[in-house]
Amino acid sequence: MVSWDRLVNRAAAVDHVGPEPGVTAPDRSIRPRVIVGGISRSRVCGVRDYAGVMAGQWRALGADVDLVWADLDPGAPRRAFRGSVRAWGADLARAVADAPGRPCVVVVNYSVFTFCEKAIPVHVGLLLRELAQVGARVVTIAHELYVPRDWRPFPVGLTVSEAQQWAFRRVLRRSGHVVVSETARAEAIAPWARRAGTGVSVVRVPSNMPEDLAGTRPVRPGVLAVVGFDSHDADPELVAAALASLGDWSVELVGHPGAVGPMAQRWSTALSSAGVRLEFTGELAPRDYAGQLAGAAAVLHPSTAGAGTRRTTLAACLASGRPVLTFEGRETWPPLRAIGATVAPTAEALAAALQRLRDPAFEAGAGRDALALSRAELSATAAARQVLAVCESVNGVAS
Repeated sequence: MVSWDRLVNRAAAVDHVGPEPGVTAPDRSIRPRVIVGGISRSRVCGVRDYAGVMAGQWRALGADVDLVWADLDPGAPRRAFRGSVRAWGADLARAVADAPGRPCVVVVNYSVFTFCEKAIPVHVGLLLRELAQVGARVVTIAHELYVPRDWRPFPVGLTVSEAQQWAFRRVLRRSGHVVVSETARAEAIAPWARRAGTGVSVVRVPSNMPEDLAGTRPVRPGVLAVVGFDSHDADPELVAAALASLGDWSVELVGHPGAVGPMAQRWSTALSSAGVRLEFTGELAPRDYAGQLAGAAAVLHPSTAGAGTRRTTLAACLASGRPVLTFEGRETWPPLRAIGATVAPTAEALAAALQRLRDPAFEAGAGRDALALSRAELSATAAARQVLAVCESVNGVAS
């Protein structure tokens, strides 16, 4: 299990543990006790990082926060994994029992793949049995609900999607309230939620990176920082073709997993063939990661499905204060269009967008717009307040 101190230290490292200037934290006596629960099966885990950021914010806002988190071996056999989930559930129940008579809510961070074997959610039933025994209301923060039906070719994609949707309907029935990160997701699950009698709220995923580095790093001319390059729907060949037509851009693939894996090899091959210089930064500490983006000429979110708010990558891009480019797609977050941060998923459109950034005034304005959107819509403090209000409403505590 992960200690509270470890998670708070991680949150402190990314500068998200204090309330906004001029805001006084409310009296803890009127706040519910919040028990943050979750399970990770990988060393690098955005869900765990999100929980750390939010837990630090909740404490700063006056909540009494406890942490019950399990870091499990991704290679553990099924029996060992299930035993670890049961142990985690017992720890969760003990944490609730430690505060009898107090308003208490369990905030569970749910990502379907944590409870899958070969993408089939065979362990979700075990999760729900453990939650049924904790003796407190449950608010579920749904990070990954289910994959779309075209996730893989037919019939695999359809089978996996239907299985994961079925599992999520069960999660809805166990939850007093569910928090999702995008309006489209809330609309998609609304009929299931009504039948389950479960409330649904939309809270954008904030950045888990420091937000104070924008404008503090010298800009590296002609450097395109690519965030989330390991995504299955990234198109390295498209990016390579765009940069080859311009001739004076290089690429930095920022963060995990570095130069390892099939997507890293695909980027290497495509960019090398196009004569574009490539650098892998490898895994970086949060402040180094944010600094890398803050010094790039531009930042690219490479998903051809569009950049949405369900992961921390888009928030990190915008918080850099540099011009951000994303591809138009089904997951595009609409405010990105308003600041001119979307382009058609073609090499010609991407090249034209990069060409416009040669104008210093245009470049500066694009960076300002990205940072303003980050602060207005993806603030960690604002997200924490919204989820804490949900916790209070579930327990009947006035916010």
